[in-house]
This record gives sequence, C-alpha cells and structure tokens, in this order.
Amino acid sequence: QILFVLYGVLALSFLSGYYVRSTSQVLAVLLPFSLLLIDGNLGYWHNGRKVEFWNQMRLIGQNVGIFEAVVILATDG
Repeated sequence: QILFVLYGVLALSFLSGYYVRSTSQVLAVLLPFSLLLIDGNLGYWHNGRKVEFWNQMRLIGQNVGIFEAVVILATDG
C-alpha cells in the first residue's frame, strides 16, 4: 500500500515538473526491487494468474525501459 502512495507522489512530481532529479533518484532505487519482486515472479503470473509468458516478458521489458529513462534523468547533470 505504501508503494502505491509513494509512486503516486512521485508521479505528481514528474507531472508538475518540480523536484524531477530527486524523484528520479528515488525511483532509480525503488524500481529494480519492484521489478524483481513483483514482475520477476513468473510462476505466480503464469500459473496463478494465467498471464501469457510473452505478455509478461513485454511488461518486464517496458519496466526496464522506464527504469533506464529514470536512471538517465537521475544522472543528468
């Protein structure tokens, strides 16, 4: 639950344009853990939730792309 609130606050920061670098630094730390813990559990998504394997791979790829953009924003000086 707290992650959803944090992601909402970070999204508002991106939309408003204030504190973009700080927000990117926070997301650069949080997104890999979220990606590994939630999307990385392929057995849960494929067997438990009946999500197709390639659809899950597409979602992971999109998250990796978002993570790369956040890292670029966090390190852009």
